[in-house]
Amino acid sequence: MTTSSDQATNGITATTPTVGKVQHFLGQLAMFLAIVSPLCLTVYAAVTLTHGRVHWGYPVAAVLLASITNLGTTAGYHRMLTHQAFKAHAGVQYTLLILGAIAGMSSPIIWAHDHLHHHSHSDTDHDLHSPHTSRFMGRPFQSLLKCFDAHIGWLFRGQPAQVTAKARQVTDTPAARFVHKTCYFWLFGGLLAPLCFGWNAFVWAAMVRLFLNHHITWSVNSICHLWGRQPFKNTKDQSKNNALVGILALGEGWHNNHHFRPTSARHGLLPGQLDLTYAVICLLERCKLVSNVQRYALCLQCHDWHATGPGRGASPLPCPRAARAGSEAA
Repeated sequence: MTTSSDQATNGITATTPTVGKVQHFLGQLAMFLAIVSPLCLTVYAAVTLTHGRVHWGYPVAAVLLASITNLGTTAGYHRMLTHQAFKAHAGVQYTLLILGAIAGMSSPIIWAHDHLHHHSHSDTDHDLHSPHTSRFMGRPFQSLLKCFDAHIGWLFRGQPAQVTAKARQVTDTPAARFVHKTCYFWLFGGLLAPLCFGWNAFVWAAMVRLFLNHHITWSVNSICHLWGRQPFKNTKDQSKNNALVGILALGEGWHNNHHFRPTSARHGLLPGQLDLTYAVICLLERCKLVSNVQRYALCLQCHDWHATGPGRGASPLPCPRAARAGSEAA
């Protein structure tokens, strides 16, 4: 869930919709409950688990379901829709975006608009979710407040994203429009379906799963702009590669790599960087369900990263710098 419910239900606009005080309060209350309820029931689940009152299959199901639905965010909302890192069969598009809605990410269109705004203004005062703004300067515990704001607090500020023509163009797909209109149906459907299997199923497969969906995704906004390594210094922001988030978020934690080459389908660019989302994209490519997968490789001539030819393991396309140097020499 990357934006307020009033934004998601009032269409796609470049500014925050004008709403009455009651409607605004209800929207904020709904978001508060959507964040706090999974947290409270996750604490309850942990207590019951430590007292041996829950079968081990429930936490395993929560982790598996969280991973599957998080693919909707990582592969669907993020790499496919927002950055156009690959093209997918219509059925794959709908499936990935619906999984993202089940994961609590709200409208894929608004999510993409917010994320593109983040890339345009990363770690400036205009960034929607950055722990490096001047918003809390001079206040006690300002570092903690900035981290909290980048993780959760920004959702309650209602700060509008600047929606560019490019942002509108990349999100103008039948699948995105459909899930934009029906995202809450999928969210509540994903929460209520486990009730058919009892209370413990609801707690673990719905609420604990949603808690993991939320905080693993939001950790990329907060943790990956605070702690980790930054092999690519020319991103002009504080994005970091964080190995723990890289594993938990299915490859999204290689965040400095992503800010270096945003359209790359593979975020784990460097050796040893596990990227499960990219592995799924490659599997779908083998099944002929996705195409035009955007890949980058290190050019041995200029030591920069360039787009490669089609297919896995392809060599970089002819180095543009070498070609320019050759033409100038001639």
